Amino acid sequence: MKTHTPNPRFQPCAAALFTCLLLPAWPVGARAQDKLADKPPAPSVVRRYDKNKDGLLDEQEAAKWKADLAAKREQYAKERAELLEKYDADKDGKISDAEKAAAKLGMGRDRTERDSLKAREKDTKLKTEKDQLERELADKAASGKTSEADKNPAGAPAKESGMMGETMTGETMAAEPMMAE
Repeated sequence: MKTHTPNPRFQPCAAALFTCLLLPAWPVGARAQDKLADKPPAPSVVRRYDKNKDGLLDEQEAAKWKADLAAKREQYAKERAELLEKYDADKDGKISDAEKAAAKLGMGRDRTERDSLKAREKDTKLKTEKDQLERELADKAASGKTSEADKNPAGAPAKESGMMGETMTGETMAAEPMMAE
């Protein structure tokens, strides 16, 4: 019995034939989002986009969801391109381990700077509001038009005392000794 041995010259031809004719029709090349297009949306998506609350996405609601999804994908692609441009030191289109470490440090530094800036802005805003309130109180005190609320800026509620009917603020209540009943 004679066994068949493949012709070594035929193997490159078969590989080329497979690559040229069959591979373009292979479904592996389909994008993940195209595969997911036939699946129903997740319950969280339905809750967010179902405006008429019928539990289903109609054409307008689905179109809005798909438009938002496309906008997010576009934004993510833009951000990825910016990060690649910023951190790909050797410009080979890939982030190596050393570039990844440098990117991690750089992004951490950027985040720290952003957080610090936000904290400074918040402190400045609070100081400005405090200064404005103090000026208003000083102006009212100078004109003699102070009210009980102006005298108690800490926000402690005024409380009627059981004795003599005088009004006491939180500060004076804390300072006054408790009386035994």
